[in-house]
Amino acid sequence: MSRLDTDVIINAAIQVRREGRPGEAEMLLRMRIAEGAMDPRLQWQLALALLALRRFGEAWELFDTRLVVYPPPPLPFPAWEGQDPAGRAILVVGEPDLAAQTAFLPQVSRLAERGADVTFLCAPELVETAKGRGLRALAMVGTVEFPDPDGWLMQGSIPVRLGGDPGEAVFAWALQA
Repeated sequence: MSRLDTDVIINAAIQVRREGRPGEAEMLLRMRIAEGAMDPRLQWQLALALLALRRFGEAWELFDTRLVVYPPPPLPFPAWEGQDPAGRAILVVGEPDLAAQTAFLPQVSRLAERGADVTFLCAPELVETAKGRGLRALAMVGTVEFPDPDGWLMQGSIPVRLGGDPGEAVFAWALQA
């Protein structure tokens, strides 16, 4: 099994998912995984296909494989793993692209609605929108100072930890990511 073969399957799966055929993307990816391919990009793309198909349970189980494909920044704070957020200071680090940050913005609000003191590090273009939702938002540019959190997580991991329907914006993003 070559990396080239895996790259071809991943590219084909991305193409058909973006064409609005996430079921075909799922089939391609599952076939490659069944052949024994261990590339985490396969699981990440499968998570996107499943999310586009609105199969939350399966999608969220695989969603954090993106953190292997796109490692988060090293932070000296513990990760927040989904404990009751009420009364906790939680740092939410925005996803790598603006489209994902925009799609997952309601999830940051969801965390705050559950009683967390949220600091959201995001793209400069999103700061005012996030503040308009009542969030403490700081642009991820240069050195950023914020209160030490009790825990942190990547923005896209919020629905993984809280569960449930992530909303229409996430589905639209999953089709195009």
